Amino acid sequence: MVLFIISILFAVFKQIIGNCVSILVLSSALPVMSRTLGLDKLHLSNNPRDSETKPSANGHQKTL
Repeated sequence: MVLFIISILFAVFKQIIGNCVSILVLSSALPVMSRTLGLDKLHLSNNPRDSETKPSANGHQKTL
């Protein structure tokens, strides 16, 4: 019974390590993939930028 529990814990531990490695590889490949697809800047926020607004030197947006 104890051996069965240890084998289950070992399998869960391997699964967690595998998931962490997968996330690390995918996140490090994101910049390369974006350059390959021709995307200069990734806008990951929900706020779309208008062409009429431009950030000023202090970071606030001002209307042109």
